[in-house]
Amino acid sequence: DTFGFPTPSGMRVYGFNLPKGYTNCWELPNLFLKKLEGETFADTLHLTITATAEGHESGVIVMGRDYCRLSAIYKDGNFHLRQIICKSADKGKIESPATDIAVIPARKYNAGARDNYECRISFIVKCDKGAVCSFAYSTDGKKYTSLPTRFQAREGKWIGAKYGVFSLSPE
Repeated sequence: DTFGFPTPSGMRVYGFNLPKGYTNCWELPNLFLKKLEGETFADTLHLTITATAEGHESGVIVMGRDYCRLSAIYKDGNFHLRQIICKSADKGKIESPATDIAVIPARKYNAGARDNYECRISFIVKCDKGAVCSFAYSTDGKKYTSLPTRFQAREGKWIGAKYGVFSLSPE
Protein backbone atom coordinates (compact mmCIF):
# COMPACT_ATOMS: atom_id res chain seq x y z
CA ASP A 1 0.00 0.00 0.00
CA THR A 2 1.05 3.60 -0.43
CA PHE A 3 0.55 6.65 1.75
CA GLY A 4 1.40 10.18 0.64
CA PHE A 5 1.34 13.70 2.00
CA PRO A 6 2.55 17.07 0.69
CA THR A 7 5.80 18.68 1.87
CA PRO A 8 7.35 22.05 0.97
CA SER A 9 9.54 20.31 -1.63
CA GLY A 10 6.84 18.07 -3.13
CA MET A 11 4.92 14.93 -2.19
CA ARG A 12 6.30 12.30 0.19
CA VAL A 13 5.04 8.76 -0.50
CA TYR A 14 5.67 5.83 1.85
CA GLY A 15 5.39 2.12 1.08
CA PHE A 16 3.73 -0.28 3.49
CA ASN A 17 3.68 -4.06 3.76
CA LEU A 18 2.21 -5.97 0.85
CA PRO A 19 -1.04 -7.84 1.55
CA LYS A 20 -0.86 -11.58 2.16
CA GLY A 21 -1.10 -13.43 -1.16
CA TYR A 22 -0.25 -10.27 -3.16
CA THR A 23 -0.03 -11.00 -6.93
CA ASN A 24 -0.11 -7.59 -8.67
CA CYS A 25 -0.85 -3.85 -8.37
CA TRP A 26 -4.57 -4.34 -9.09
CA GLU A 27 -5.01 -5.50 -5.48
CA LEU A 28 -3.40 -2.39 -3.97
CA PRO A 29 -6.13 0.14 -3.11
CA ASN A 30 -3.91 3.03 -2.07
CA LEU A 31 -1.98 3.98 -5.18
CA PHE A 32 -1.39 7.75 -5.50
CA LEU A 33 -3.01 8.41 -8.90
CA LYS A 34 -4.72 11.06 -10.99
CA LYS A 35 -6.81 10.88 -14.15
CA LEU A 36 -5.11 11.05 -17.54
CA GLU A 37 -4.94 14.76 -18.31
CA GLY A 38 -6.65 14.66 -21.70
CA GLU A 39 -6.45 12.98 -25.06
CA THR A 40 -2.75 13.87 -25.35
CA PHE A 41 -0.34 15.08 -22.66
CA ALA A 42 3.13 14.66 -21.23
CA ASP A 43 3.94 14.93 -17.54
CA THR A 44 7.35 14.91 -15.87
CA LEU A 45 7.62 13.45 -12.37
CA HIS A 46 10.80 14.03 -10.35
CA LEU A 47 11.28 11.38 -7.64
CA THR A 48 13.74 10.75 -4.86
CA ILE A 49 13.43 7.04 -4.20
CA THR A 50 14.52 5.84 -0.77
CA ALA A 51 15.00 2.29 0.47
CA THR A 52 16.05 0.82 3.79
CA ALA A 53 16.26 -2.81 2.64
CA GLU A 54 16.45 -4.98 -0.45
CA GLY A 55 13.21 -5.26 -2.38
CA HIS A 56 11.89 -1.74 -1.73
CA GLU A 57 10.41 -0.52 -5.01
CA SER A 58 8.99 2.82 -6.14
CA GLY A 59 8.14 4.47 -9.44
CA VAL A 60 5.39 5.53 -11.82
CA ILE A 61 2.38 3.56 -13.02
CA VAL A 62 -0.37 3.89 -15.63
CA MET A 63 -3.30 2.08 -14.08
CA GLY A 64 -6.60 0.74 -15.35
CA ARG A 65 -7.86 -2.76 -16.07
CA ASP A 66 -4.35 -3.23 -17.48
CA TYR A 67 -1.32 -1.48 -16.02
CA CYS A 68 2.28 -0.66 -16.80
CA ARG A 69 4.78 0.38 -14.17
CA LEU A 70 8.29 1.77 -14.47
CA SER A 71 10.12 1.45 -11.19
CA ALA A 72 13.41 1.33 -9.35
CA ILE A 73 13.90 -1.62 -7.00
CA TYR A 74 16.74 -1.66 -4.49
CA LYS A 75 18.94 -4.78 -4.63
CA ASP A 76 22.64 -5.63 -4.59
CA GLY A 77 23.57 -2.10 -3.46
CA ASN A 78 21.97 -0.37 -6.45
CA PHE A 79 18.58 0.57 -7.81
CA HIS A 80 17.50 -1.50 -10.79
CA LEU A 81 15.18 0.29 -13.18
CA ARG A 82 12.60 -2.05 -14.68
CA GLN A 83 9.31 -2.08 -16.54
CA ILE A 84 6.44 -4.46 -15.81
CA ILE A 85 3.13 -4.81 -17.67
CA CYS A 86 0.01 -6.63 -16.53
CA LYS A 87 -2.78 -7.21 -19.06
CA SER A 88 -6.24 -8.01 -17.65
CA ALA A 89 -5.17 -7.29 -14.08
CA ASP A 90 -8.84 -6.94 -13.18
CA LYS A 91 -9.28 -10.62 -14.06
CA GLY A 92 -6.38 -11.73 -11.84
CA LYS A 93 -3.81 -12.16 -14.61
CA ILE A 94 -0.17 -12.29 -13.54
CA GLU A 95 2.36 -9.57 -14.38
CA SER A 96 4.75 -10.10 -17.27
CA PRO A 97 8.37 -10.75 -16.30
CA ALA A 98 10.26 -7.53 -15.53
CA THR A 99 12.19 -5.93 -18.36
CA ASP A 100 15.48 -4.68 -16.92
CA ILE A 101 16.40 -1.25 -18.25
CA ALA A 102 19.30 0.23 -16.27
CA VAL A 103 21.24 0.10 -13.01
CA ILE A 104 21.32 3.32 -11.00
CA PRO A 105 23.94 3.73 -8.25
CA ALA A 106 22.49 4.16 -4.77
CA ARG A 107 23.63 6.93 -2.44
CA LYS A 108 24.03 5.61 1.11
CA TYR A 109 23.26 7.78 4.13
CA ASN A 110 22.35 7.24 7.75
CA ALA A 111 19.00 8.54 9.01
CA GLY A 112 18.91 7.19 12.52
CA ALA A 113 18.62 3.52 13.38
CA ARG A 114 19.65 2.10 9.99
CA ASP A 115 21.27 2.91 6.70
CA ASN A 116 19.15 4.37 3.93
CA TYR A 117 19.78 4.29 0.19
CA GLU A 118 18.41 6.70 -2.38
CA CYS A 119 18.49 7.69 -6.00
CA ARG A 120 16.99 10.58 -7.88
CA ILE A 121 15.20 9.82 -11.08
CA SER A 122 12.84 11.73 -13.35
CA PHE A 123 10.13 10.04 -15.40
CA ILE A 124 8.13 11.34 -18.34
CA VAL A 125 4.72 9.78 -18.91
CA LYS A 126 3.44 10.70 -22.37
CA CYS A 127 0.00 9.88 -23.73
CA ASP A 128 -0.85 10.06 -27.42
CA LYS A 129 -4.27 9.81 -29.09
CA GLY A 130 -6.04 6.57 -28.31
CA ALA A 131 -4.48 6.46 -24.79
CA VAL A 132 -1.20 5.03 -26.08
CA CYS A 133 1.39 5.75 -23.39
CA SER A 134 5.16 5.90 -23.60
CA PHE A 135 7.83 6.50 -20.98
CA ALA A 136 11.24 8.10 -20.64
CA TYR A 137 13.62 8.43 -17.69
CA SER A 138 16.58 10.53 -16.62
CA THR A 139 19.05 10.26 -13.76
CA ASP A 140 20.22 13.87 -14.14
CA GLY A 141 16.94 15.62 -15.03
CA LYS A 142 18.41 16.79 -18.35
CA LYS A 143 19.09 13.90 -20.73
CA TYR A 144 16.12 11.52 -21.07
CA THR A 145 16.15 7.99 -22.45
CA SER A 146 12.92 6.94 -24.16
CA LEU A 147 11.74 3.37 -23.71
CA PRO A 148 10.71 1.47 -26.85
CA THR A 149 7.69 -0.22 -25.23
CA ARG A 150 4.38 1.58 -25.69
CA PHE A 151 1.41 0.77 -23.50
CA GLN A 152 -2.29 0.93 -24.39
CA ALA A 153 -4.07 2.36 -21.33
CA ARG A 154 -7.53 0.97 -20.58
CA GLU A 155 -10.22 2.39 -18.34
CA GLY A 156 -10.37 1.40 -14.71
CA LYS A 157 -13.20 -0.34 -12.91
CA TRP A 158 -15.12 2.81 -11.94
CA ILE A 159 -13.64 5.59 -14.10
CA GLY A 160 -11.04 6.12 -16.81
CA ALA A 161 -7.36 5.22 -16.70
CA LYS A 162 -5.06 7.01 -14.26
CA TYR A 163 -1.35 7.51 -13.69
CA GLY A 164 0.81 8.37 -10.71
CA VAL A 165 3.34 7.04 -8.25
CA PHE A 166 3.58 4.01 -5.98
CA SER A 167 5.90 2.56 -3.38
CA LEU A 168 6.09 -1.10 -2.28
CA SER A 169 7.84 -2.69 0.67
CA PRO A 170 8.43 -6.46 0.77
CA GLU A 171 8.51 -6.85 4.52
